[in-house]
Amino acid sequence: MILVHGITDDGLCWLPVARALPPQYDLVLMDMRGHGESDAPQDDGYTLDNMASELAAGIRALQLKKPVVLGHSMGAFNALLLAGMHPDIPRAIILEDPPPFWKPGHPSPETDASRASLAEWILGEKRKTKDELYAEVRANNPGWSGEAQKLWVDSKLRFNPAISQLVNPFDPGRVDIQKIAGRISCPAAFISADKSLGAMSGEEDIALLKQWIPQLENHHIEGAGHVIHWDRFDTYMKALQNALDGFAMGK
Repeated sequence: MILVHGITDDGLCWLPVARALPPQYDLVLMDMRGHGESDAPQDDGYTLDNMASELAAGIRALQLKKPVVLGHSMGAFNALLLAGMHPDIPRAIILEDPPPFWKPGHPSPETDASRASLAEWILGEKRKTKDELYAEVRANNPGWSGEAQKLWVDSKLRFNPAISQLVNPFDPGRVDIQKIAGRISCPAAFISADKSLGAMSGEEDIALLKQWIPQLENHHIEGAGHVIHWDRFDTYMKALQNALDGFAMGK
């Protein structure tokens, strides 16, 4: 399995999930460009389709054969693009609350403003001290474990500000997402949560994606927001294992 993190996180943020998975899984916790210990080129390559191609190149360089690809947020969208742009690579994909860039109306003035705000947050995190980051995560996510809070803080100290290019400017129209999604032939699962608690994709978003990926199975987790694997860890692991079991059974 390849585990692909969200924006400003990195591969080590998956450690609790990796430890909880059965030992028969060989796991690769990937650092995407500008995150963790990966290179951070100061070029214009900070686009989701380019990162999906880099993910494909990393899988081929490691000579991995038909891995399951699990992604969260940005990483989930990378996994989605990977499966459509390089359908020969993944055995299956699992998407944990990706941003619904496949919706009509992207980009729009509202999404432009939202991306500018997110870019400013990213740059603002780099100006904070470690103590300030701890204060932020404890205030915003008091239900996370101490380890999850530490991993979140550590990842914010490691990412490069160049990753702000991913969100501002960003034009989802660079790629035909509907066409790419229609090429996905591998098994696919979606792990969703509550939009009222901060999840990015809702029922209508998932239903639209399922029109192009009819084999997509949704596993909804109540009481979780965007970072489902830290908000409701035990429930998340059960949903993840159910998805993996479904792949093994050929669903």
